[in-house]
Amino acid sequence: WKKNGVSIPGANSYLYGATTSGVYTCTASLGCGTGTSNPITLTIGNPPTQKTVTASGPLTFCQGGSVTLTVPPTAGLTYQWQRNNVDIPGATSTSYIANQSGTYKCREISVYCGSISSTSKVVTVNPLPTATVSGATVVCRYEPSPLITFTGSGGTAPYTYTYQLNGATQTITSSGTSTTVAVPTDPSGTYTYSLVNV
Repeated sequence: WKKNGVSIPGANSYLYGATTSGVYTCTASLGCGTGTSNPITLTIGNPPTQKTVTASGPLTFCQGGSVTLTVPPTAGLTYQWQRNNVDIPGATSTSYIANQSGTYKCREISVYCGSISSTSKVVTVNPLPTATVSGATVVCRYEPSPLITFTGSGGTAPYTYTYQLNGATQTITSSGTSTTVAVPTDPSGTYTYSLVNV
């Protein structure tokens, strides 16, 4: 027997148990001469081992954000990312940008030695919070201060509100879903409250 054109010591039976990749041939000697078999190319792949998924940033973020998940590359393997155990179409590289809630993992596939799934990462995408502003619109000078109320929803309290009072930016944090701001009644004038974000 020969591997890659080189005789294999001691391999002189009609059977040979190959354990390494290469091109194998067998030469048979008979009374009328010798003959060489057709070549057989044997490829022995390395079985995939479980990889650990790493994340480029926090796994919990608000809608519109994302996180890049990555597994270390290994020669000879192909990749298929899954979300909640379902293949993600086109997600066949060593990295995937996740922007939906779910459990993500990468299936590493060997042509010859099966496949194995990586560790998983749970991504949580929170909806964007919304907020409203309400309060009295007309009061008299020196009357008790009316209250402007900021109310948030769709997120997790406490909320931090950024608003503008006549163009000046202010920030206030609620203890629950709502918080209030007292409007001064002296001096008289127009006080405009505009909610910028929450």
